[in-house]
Amino acid sequence: MVCCAAMLTLTNLRLTAEMQPLPQVQFAAGQIHVVLGRNRSGKTALCRLLAGLPSSASAQIQMGDADWTQLAPRHRS
Repeated sequence: MVCCAAMLTLTNLRLTAEMQPLPQVQFAAGQIHVVLGRNRSGKTALCRLLAGLPSSASAQIQMGDADWTQLAPRHRS
């Protein structure tokens, strides 16, 4: 399992096919983050993307120096 004590960085995050990609989104370790949005805005797609499950969202996922983009769900913390 990969350690999760580092900054989580999402590069070129796209929650839906229609949306413009967000260049970079960062989540600091040890902090609580809340994702808010209206119905069908991509909240669940983001959670599925982070978990490594099939999703309509896409991004390059970095946890510290480790690339999680292609990491299997069982290897994510």
